[in-house]
Amino acid sequence: MLSINLSSDVEKHLIEVVQDNYNGNLQEAIKSFLKLQAKYGWKEQLLQDGKPTDRNNPTDGTRILKHRR
Repeated sequence: MLSINLSSDVEKHLIEVVQDNYNGNLQEAIKSFLKLQAKYGWKEQLLQDGKPTDRNNPTDGTRILKHRR
């Protein structure tokens, strides 16, 4: 069992991302995050390796996470 304290803004954003992109399945969302962390490590590496996509019409099969604030 894992327990973390998040600010209310971060918690709300996490809930929205999980609902919108993982059908409410927090375990799947965390597994995806861990796979990305293992693959890319630091944020800068992700930015270097990422290629631009049209967020409204991705053609490479990627799943674009909705980001709302």
